[in-house]
Amino acid sequence: MQPKAMIRPQPGIGVNMEKLKTSTSNISLLRMLSNEEDQAKRMAEVEASIKSSNKYDMTADELEFGSRTAWRNAPRCIGRIQWSKLKFFDGRDVKSTKDMFDKIVSK
Repeated sequence: MQPKAMIRPQPGIGVNMEKLKTSTSNISLLRMLSNEEDQAKRMAEVEASIKSSNKYDMTADELEFGSRTAWRNAPRCIGRIQWSKLKFFDGRDVKSTKDMFDKIVSK
């Protein structure tokens, strides 16, 4: 379990935007976008969200990419060879166990 201070955005804790722009994972995520204009637009959205609320929400594509990459790179996971077969669905809107069941069954 994570301490609450690590989960909730803390007021007054700044985000190093230069570090965000140059981090390897963000560069990989931005490469998924087709052109530099889309990349700049997405980065501007992320920056604006971080400046206003100290957090940002990933798009479904970014979340899928991150999930696959994390599973592929997990050295202690015996099933990671199957990373490319991961079936992803975005369940962030689910509020109850029934909704989760329905979401899983519908896929």
